[in-house]
Amino acid sequence: MLVLSILLLGAVAAARAPGAEAAEAAAADAVAWVAPNATSVNNLTQVLSGAGYSKRLVFNSSTSPDYGVYDYCNMPHVRATPDPSPEQEYELIYVELTHRHHKRTPYQSNTFPNEDLAGEWCISSIAVNVVRRSKLRSTAIDLISYHYLNENVKSSCAYPMITIQGLADAKQHGADLFGVYSTKLGFLPTRYNASQVVFRVTSNPITTQTANAIISGMFPDATNVSLFLEVSLTTSLQPNYPCSYANDVKNAYQSVPAWTNHLNAPETIALYARLDGITGVDPTSSAWHSWFDHYFDNLSSRECHQIPLPCKSSNAINCVASSDADSVFRIGQYEYSYIYRDASQSLEFARTSYGLWFSELASNIRAAVNRTSPVLYRHNVAHDGSISRMLAFLQAGEMVWPGMGAEIVFEVYRHKSTGDAAVRVLWGGRVMFSSYFGEIDMVPVDDLLSYIDALTGVSASYVIQKCGLAPAVTTTTTTTTSTSAAATPTGMRAVLNITTNWCDGSTYNVVIQNVGGSCATNAEVFSSFAAKAWGGQNCWGLSGNQFYCSTRNGCPTSFSEFAVC
Repeated sequence: MLVLSILLLGAVAAARAPGAEAAEAAAADAVAWVAPNATSVNNLTQVLSGAGYSKRLVFNSSTSPDYGVYDYCNMPHVRATPDPSPEQEYELIYVELTHRHHKRTPYQSNTFPNEDLAGEWCISSIAVNVVRRSKLRSTAIDLISYHYLNENVKSSCAYPMITIQGLADAKQHGADLFGVYSTKLGFLPTRYNASQVVFRVTSNPITTQTANAIISGMFPDATNVSLFLEVSLTTSLQPNYPCSYANDVKNAYQSVPAWTNHLNAPETIALYARLDGITGVDPTSSAWHSWFDHYFDNLSSRECHQIPLPCKSSNAINCVASSDADSVFRIGQYEYSYIYRDASQSLEFARTSYGLWFSELASNIRAAVNRTSPVLYRHNVAHDGSISRMLAFLQAGEMVWPGMGAEIVFEVYRHKSTGDAAVRVLWGGRVMFSSYFGEIDMVPVDDLLSYIDALTGVSASYVIQKCGLAPAVTTTTTTTTSTSAAATPTGMRAVLNITTNWCDGSTYNVVIQNVGGSCATNAEVFSSFAAKAWGGQNCWGLSGNQFYCSTRNGCPTSFSEFAVC
């Protein structure tokens, strides 16, 4: 049984001495952005033409790739061979691992107007068997009943959801990790121990689906495994905490020629015209033409599942050429490299948009070094945006679009003789090369912690200040759902905090406001809202004046259906 625990995480501000803000700002300024390596990935001429492009990009295989191979469908991760062990004089004392979820269907917002996906890539006995080994209880995620029909797609999948192949990849990923950290190194217990091993997911159900399979690969005999899920507005892993400052920084460097040149290039304009003409995408859609994210997601999902590239609905022989798909994949890599590493302000974006998570990491490492926590291993299942920000924060030497299962591992060691602590960071199963650190291989732990503190401020104070976050206390609860709520003035009502493409099976946030309703407490609003089923929505995680829901079988006919209480 997989039990969902609610993790209430807030921005934690420590008391600071007078002048601390100025000192932190000066320290942060001392951590300079260092440009990534010049490679084919960030060479626009090679990206647009394909000539001389030397980065090998694999999009049609899920075979466990060799270290160093970019396989978007199933990225390299830590395995027992080749030997991942460091020097014998060190003992491993703590591991924190984060990876992207595994292969999935595209997001509904990334499906084409005239979609021709026909594969039953989600429903099979394989999917059922994997999930039933560690069934969720009292959560919004149930792979067996999560399917619904997309009106644009001839398939029985949710968009997104982890596919059969993705579940198999995740299960193998878990088995490989256990093979290293338990079988080979003797670090992890042979059986699941909740006090030593912690799993954490985001509010997006695809991370829980992946975690199901990961756990079945790592601890196949476990019957009661907890997943920790953030439910506060300051969700750091995804991330989902509000930070208009970080968004403004990113928007600024995506408004200059260094970014717009690739979109205005004749090769790009011609490529968009060919793709739009076949897929039916509106050529004036800014969402589809401000970057290649939408096309990248759809085409890569097809390639990874051996589904043919799309054809024009009125002409079955007029299909997207593999060369055009390759162009989309090269441009996608270029865009991620620019956003997260090539732009000089990308470090400022990363430190403010992902600083809360790194501050938590620093706290976890200190607890391990100081022997104040029993936790040996933390396993976070996240997203490409999570991994990208980590790479940006650590100033990776080469930036790529983190593929499915892309993994970053922080390993903390203690020298057996001196007691000195050191840290090693693995990216794709190999020691990470950072433009700032060089190889992050047995670096004194204080060097990494000082780097994190300089960028985030002590206890994330710089992030809190720049993002305007209210300090909060970090607490946890081990119940499957959060049901407690303080009484609020009469007149509460549920108000959606959603985007335009919210009814795609994904999770959305509900905020309770005093707008003239009749409920007396937040708990009453939650109960009333959850009872308004229009096709099987699930709601959970009531915390203060907010909670979360997800849809399974379509959307409400109008927002008036949300007028509860």
